[in-house]
Amino acid sequence: MSSSSGILGSIQLNSISQHHQIHIPSASHSNSPQPRPLNLPRQDLLDDGRREEFLEICFPLYKASMAGDWENAKDILDKRQELVRFSINRNNETALHVAAYKGNTFFVENLVRLMENEDLELQNSSSNTALCLAAVAGHVKVAEILVNKHKALIDITGCQEKMPLYMAALSGKKAMVKYLYKNSERMTSGFWTDESRGRVLLACVEAELFVFLSDGYDGLVNEGNQAMELLRIIWGHIMKLSKTKIDDMVRGHPDQITDDKYYSSDVLFVAAEMGNTAFIVELIRQYPEQVLALNDNKQSIFHVAVTHRYRGIYSLLHVLGSMKESIIDLEDENGNNMLHLVGILSKTTRSDYLLKDIPGPAAQLITDLAWFKSVCAMLPPSLREKKNKAGIRPRELFNENHKELVARGVEWTKKISSELMVVAALIATISFAACITFVGGYNQDTGKPVFTDNKHLNSILLSNGVSFILASTSIFCFLSIISSHYTETALFRVLFIKLAFAMTFLAESIIFVIAAFSYNFILLFPKKYIQSQYLLTTLSYMVSFLFLYWLIGRQYWFLATIILDDKFLPPKRILF
Repeated sequence: MSSSSGILGSIQLNSISQHHQIHIPSASHSNSPQPRPLNLPRQDLLDDGRREEFLEICFPLYKASMAGDWENAKDILDKRQELVRFSINRNNETALHVAAYKGNTFFVENLVRLMENEDLELQNSSSNTALCLAAVAGHVKVAEILVNKHKALIDITGCQEKMPLYMAALSGKKAMVKYLYKNSERMTSGFWTDESRGRVLLACVEAELFVFLSDGYDGLVNEGNQAMELLRIIWGHIMKLSKTKIDDMVRGHPDQITDDKYYSSDVLFVAAEMGNTAFIVELIRQYPEQVLALNDNKQSIFHVAVTHRYRGIYSLLHVLGSMKESIIDLEDENGNNMLHLVGILSKTTRSDYLLKDIPGPAAQLITDLAWFKSVCAMLPPSLREKKNKAGIRPRELFNENHKELVARGVEWTKKISSELMVVAALIATISFAACITFVGGYNQDTGKPVFTDNKHLNSILLSNGVSFILASTSIFCFLSIISSHYTETALFRVLFIKLAFAMTFLAESIIFVIAAFSYNFILLFPKKYIQSQYLLTTLSYMVSFLFLYWLIGRQYWFLATIILDDKFLPPKRILF
């Protein structure tokens, strides 16, 4: 990973809620400390001439360290306590390395009592101390034991000169990052440089360790308050530097030192690619000019958000005021405007999380259709039909790249329609038969139904009749979907609307069938069994609601969401 040098300077924080003092001397790149010589454990028992001794002692100790079996390990160490500083495998790991990575807290707690501080500093072949391995694995309890024994371990680098805190951030271990940051004197010791601090911040952005805001920005998660407050403090002090220095900090090192420089480690665009809305909101509040920043492809963070389908970032456009006009007019190096980007599919393009219960192709297509409509409404008419450098309009690009999704989505829709049509046919058959077959039979003298004068019979006939009509209507809708030949994405939207109506009619027909079923119980059961009537009626409704939950809860409301397009409403909270 490329580093963002100089983003953080010397930081002194007693508590987020108390007085803060942050000193950022300059944006220049600090020189990294010279790598320390590798501090390996003793390797006496790894010699080929002592193979039998290795198998007799080291191998059992290794197995005990892996399993957290302190009793067996103690039996071995009681005989030869010097083994705590010996390599017990070919990776030059001590028993502490192995147990720390596995998170065997009880084992580590007892083992460190037999070790000196120098023993805890031993490194394996990858230069990692036991604390480094615990940091990567996220075992906070193990880290607490090691740091309480020898606090200097926090400042001993591991693989590729990475601090344990940095390694925890790279691994996305939030609890470990919080613990090590608190105990590292807020990264102010002499072992920390501007570059290493910058790396930690960038790693936190990439691991989404600062993402504690919801998509609607309704509030902060409690445990994230300190992290967000820290970010505000850092940026508040960075803002005191010159614009050139701030831009250098945000942009980071170039990937290639040639005539053309590429900055893939730009903190702002890393956050945009990860969908880190909270970080971007805070940065824009502190440094509003960054909304106009462009990456190497001449795209703004909002163009990146459209490419990756992050509506939390994209929706910020609604609250930028006049700056929005400058952003929506931008075109990238290929002449693509924001609407072109909606039509481009890539591996990083994701389906909306609200549609997680819908199969992939349909979810992606539904999401992209909503995105296209939303972005199209925001752009001026002149850009909606503007060609890129390849001579392709946005709609043409969208249709071309979504052909396969349309085909797969139509296939999924027709499959669902076929399955539901079977259910609708069964409901129609049952309700039709119930309409012409009267409860209790006919009076042999008059030829009329026995329960003609009973008010519940009319309710039964009405419920069955309405159910038959609704089920028949849904069958016609499903047949219309199955026999359709939609290929264009615009017509595919009509297909989903038809499916929504068909599902609605089917759901209502089931409700009326259950109603007729309930009236039958009331009509036939004697009054003394009224409790049985209520019980059977309740059970019948419960069964029907299970089906309706699947039908409506998982298949219907996503269509209503797309029809209403309420997913792309502006956020309630303003930036400034």
